[in-house]
Amino acid sequence: MKKLAIAISTILLSGAVYAGNTADVELFNADDNDINIFQLSPAVGNDADVLIRNSDDNEVDVYQMGRHNEAVVRARNGSDDNDLMIEQDGRHNRAVLKARFGSDDNNLSIEQDGRNNLGKVLAYGSDDNNGLIDQRGRSNKANINFDSAENNVNNKIVQRGRRNEGDISIMGGSDNGTLKIHQKGHDNDSTIHVYGGSGNDALTKINGNDNTTYTAFYAGASDNDTNIRMKNDSLDNTVYAVVVGGSFNEADVTIDASNDNYLTVAQWGSDSDATLTLENGSNNNWMMVNQTNNDSATVMADNSSNNIVVITQL
Repeated sequence: MKKLAIAISTILLSGAVYAGNTADVELFNADDNDINIFQLSPAVGNDADVLIRNSDDNEVDVYQMGRHNEAVVRARNGSDDNDLMIEQDGRHNRAVLKARFGSDDNNLSIEQDGRNNLGKVLAYGSDDNNGLIDQRGRSNKANINFDSAENNVNNKIVQRGRRNEGDISIMGGSDNGTLKIHQKGHDNDSTIHVYGGSGNDALTKINGNDNTTYTAFYAGASDNDTNIRMKNDSLDNTVYAVVVGGSFNEADVTIDASNDNYLTVAQWGSDSDATLTLENGSNNNWMMVNQTNNDSATVMADNSSNNIVVITQL
């Protein structure tokens, strides 16, 4: 299989000036293989499709340069301990990594540099996977989606630039340790939402202006933590942290040396905590906390002025 991988790379490289190439690789009951695909597309675009079934300990690296490329790598049917990577440099590219049907302990990574790119990491019925989407540029979209997946301990979206969108969605999964979105730039949107899970940790970092962040736990999601950090003179950001119908959830929001931001924490459940911290000259921020049963709200301001805080407990 290693010889096959080298042949694929050589063929696509020699024909790169024409673009429009297609690379298909399938592993079935095949372990410990290295798959490397390199594709260069000036404009037309190339396609790479790798399917791994009931195969373990494989390493896949797809690299595409140019425009309108698409790469899909799938691990399914009990394929474990695989390292799957897609790298794309250019614009209008699409990268998708999937772990499905009991495929566990896989590392799923996407790196994209350019604009108008889409990166997706999907896991269905598969546990203990790590997902990373790292994008540089503008107008990029990143999505990490887990359905009935648990103990996925390190899942992160990093976006540098402007007008990017990051989304992490958990459907009925528990103990997903770090659900993290870090955006640096302006006019970016981020969303983390968990439906009916427990023991999940959501972390959003904002470093820039005019960004919108939405973190939500629905359908009885309990024992979850939300952490939101704004720093380095981040201005005019809008932040929502919402819990509907769950208990024992915690929200911790820190505004550090940042001004003119809008923040809402809504905990519609019971026995939840909200802590809001203003520090290092964070001024003119507007913060609201809405809570229901046996909840607590704590607001601390250090060297920060002209802020508005509204707490409503029903």
